[in-house]
Amino acid sequence: MKVLGLSGGSVNGNSEILLKCALQAAQEAAPKDTEINFIRIPEMSIPSHLQASDLESAKGAIEEIKADLSVPDDRPFALKLIMEADIIIFSCPIYSRVIPGIVKHFQDKTMGPFQDTAMVRFRRKMQGGTYTAEDDLLFKPRVAGLIAVGGAERTEWTPFGLPIMQQMWFSMGVQVVSQFQVHSCGLPGSVLLNAEAIRKAEELGRALVSQAGKENAEFLGEHQGACPLCHLDMIIMMPGNEIECATCGSRGRLVVRTDASGEQIVSAAFDEAGQKLSPFRELGKEIHLQEIRRISENLRPQMASVQKRREELKVLDDAWLAKLPSTGHKVTIFRSSSVPNEVFPGVVHLTPNITSVLERLGVSAESVGGGEICRVNEYAQNGTQISSVDYQSQGKMWQSAWRIAKQLKLFNELLSVVTTKNTAGDTLYSVQEISVVDLDVEKGTVVLENREKFTGDLIVGADGILSHTRSKAGVPKQAWVQDERDSAAKNSGTLTCWIEDDRISLACLGEEDNSVHLYSVYQGDDHHFKDTEKKTFLQQAFSGIPHVKALASSFDASNMVVDRVYQMKSLDNWTQSRFVLLGNAAYTLAPALFQGLETGMAIEDAVSLATILSTNPLSEEIPARLKLCEECRMARVTKIKSMLDSRMTSRTLLNNLLPNDSFAFAAPGTVAEATLTCTTLDKMEWLGGSGYDMTSLMLHGVRYTKKDGSSILGSFLTLMFENLADPILSGREEAGFPKLFCDIDVRDEKGSFEVSASWRGQQFGKLAWEDLKESEDPNHAPEPETSETQTQSCAAGKEIEKEKGVFVYRYIPRVGERGKPDDEYVVLAPPPNRPAVSTALTRRAVAQGARISFDARNWKELPTLHHTASRLAEIPVLEVVRAQIVESTGVDDLSAAFRLDKG
Repeated sequence: MKVLGLSGGSVNGNSEILLKCALQAAQEAAPKDTEINFIRIPEMSIPSHLQASDLESAKGAIEEIKADLSVPDDRPFALKLIMEADIIIFSCPIYSRVIPGIVKHFQDKTMGPFQDTAMVRFRRKMQGGTYTAEDDLLFKPRVAGLIAVGGAERTEWTPFGLPIMQQMWFSMGVQVVSQFQVHSCGLPGSVLLNAEAIRKAEELGRALVSQAGKENAEFLGEHQGACPLCHLDMIIMMPGNEIECATCGSRGRLVVRTDASGEQIVSAAFDEAGQKLSPFRELGKEIHLQEIRRISENLRPQMASVQKRREELKVLDDAWLAKLPSTGHKVTIFRSSSVPNEVFPGVVHLTPNITSVLERLGVSAESVGGGEICRVNEYAQNGTQISSVDYQSQGKMWQSAWRIAKQLKLFNELLSVVTTKNTAGDTLYSVQEISVVDLDVEKGTVVLENREKFTGDLIVGADGILSHTRSKAGVPKQAWVQDERDSAAKNSGTLTCWIEDDRISLACLGEEDNSVHLYSVYQGDDHHFKDTEKKTFLQQAFSGIPHVKALASSFDASNMVVDRVYQMKSLDNWTQSRFVLLGNAAYTLAPALFQGLETGMAIEDAVSLATILSTNPLSEEIPARLKLCEECRMARVTKIKSMLDSRMTSRTLLNNLLPNDSFAFAAPGTVAEATLTCTTLDKMEWLGGSGYDMTSLMLHGVRYTKKDGSSILGSFLTLMFENLADPILSGREEAGFPKLFCDIDVRDEKGSFEVSASWRGQQFGKLAWEDLKESEDPNHAPEPETSETQTQSCAAGKEIEKEKGVFVYRYIPRVGERGKPDDEYVVLAPPPNRPAVSTALTRRAVAQGARISFDARNWKELPTLHHTASRLAEIPVLEVVRAQIVESTGVDDLSAAFRLDKG
């Protein structure tokens, strides 16, 4: 036997005291192997944006779904205990005449129709009539006892306690065996002075044990109540002498009788017929379910007519919705007062992804002396040019430019953004020029050099390769290797590189002051120079490269910095309890052509940490969040290190839409090309002359690497919406296409074309072709734009590679094992060298403008498509390259699609 207690009040408060007394009595009366648990509902973490329908139990299981990681979800754990329980004891205080709002919040987000026995029966009927083990668990007999505790003497202050508490359990068919209400508990713990309340709690616990497991449990409460079903006294007066129980909805009538003394007595009479339609009975729930379905079906055809008005009202959010203040953070930055400017000797390279991140943070690369790199020239030691790459012509594959910036100005601007330009108002920053001498990672405490202590939820160690905080935090120390590197172009925007046997040198012209920045890394001896010796050494060090020697001769020795560059072996972990390392304190990267790469990686670290902590996690959750950040960043750093070693190109973040690592965008940029296509098929012979509509999203320039190492370039079909079940089934079963159902509305009006995608009246996508210009010759297509993959091939002098077809990823789930495939493989359609299907173009119209919009909605509005709509809404549309309407005859039936990597 399993007994579960639910406390809706304060820790060890009056309601919880009575709950524990009832649990103790139940334990004494129950078998020895009885398991006792209790949950404090106010302590539960329940994401406010999730609904009861987001629980897997709504689909017939009680496992946790992969919800938003930023907010822990305790509902699946609590629901599992409720489902397994034979006895439930629910105790709750009364605040302002009702139970606490946080308890009602738990009820709304966890229980209700999605744990309703009638709904599960209907769902299983629609799915073939098979019940799962989890469904059987829902139908098991359970009994419950309710305890409501109020502080006042008079009952008018506690009328809605027990009636609302009963609403928690009727959907699951839980039978309330006993219930009572206690008054006059005005002080915490004062219920212990009420012997009668303690007795009732113990009697309730014993009564529940006596009725546990019974299909038709007997009500054993001391107060039978006016209603024979819920045993409470709240009555609603209806026309005539009809009445309704406000708690359970049973119908009855008022009865007036005269007693022996001649006095008239009014009472409530409920017969069995009046109880049958109660929401507490299965028949009442089934009738309600059919009623809701009937109403929905009647309203659905009319929903399109109100969609425009809904959108108009939604726009008012921006003007009227009050902006809620954030709970905010307090951040203190401890900066060593001895940090010299030499720590920031020159410029750093800001790769396009880092430039984008800085812009999001409010820092413009131009404002910190960031000039754009337009060309990279490489030379051998003898002066022979190895290569010259025009990065400006390839710039459109990045969302932002590749720039250089002065490291000191970048640091000061970032510091200024968080300390003086913070406009959000929800975070308080302060900077102290003092060093940290010790720290306690478990308590979150740092000790300053003046012995003052600061305590917080999180400590971030970003103090470089020779990190002091790393050693104090107890992060396992790894050996580091000290390399002596000497950090010492006439065309703006040109990066000039010299490649030698033992060194790499580069030079570029500063955008802000036209100063020349020379940077070199080389393997050498330990040198400590005076300013008078630096220029001589510099000329000798670069005597073999005339270009650099001449350039070095003009340098002011006081502007030259000679310093060590350290290489550290990889750490096993970067976190320890409440402490985390960032940037060079956690790792080093091999010296490369691009100075300051580690600066960009440190910025990535900081943004990743901020993202993982962005939703105000509880203090006790901080260590787990730091481990998650470490896991994500360690994978990224390891990848970058391997790329520096093998000179691999980076991949776009849109790889998240691809199924596995065998797929990748062929171009290295952060911009990818995709096509949204809407197709209307008509006069289909296999559909008896009718047709249907489809909308699909295709990613171009995707390379698939086969198991034998060879690769194919093609487009990847991420998904396809269709508004007819027949082609969805055949397309899935025969060709493996990722097809989903939704309603598609196509409007072809003069000069415009519009497509909307919706599900049961909830629109989540809209495509519009505007200002259409009809083509006189439909067979004459405009010249296609060069793709990013083709741009890269042209820049490298390679022949342009053509896409071989469309990739789809077929996934066949395994029956009875959630999350595991029976099979999964790649399909290509049509195959290479296959003759195109004969088509005849009858119309071509080119749009002068186009609009693309997606709305994620929520789980309640799009229960089966919210996850898909969310991903579509997240995709940024940087530019519409081309939009047109084409009509033709003849269509490929995709029967020639075949499986790659057979066997």
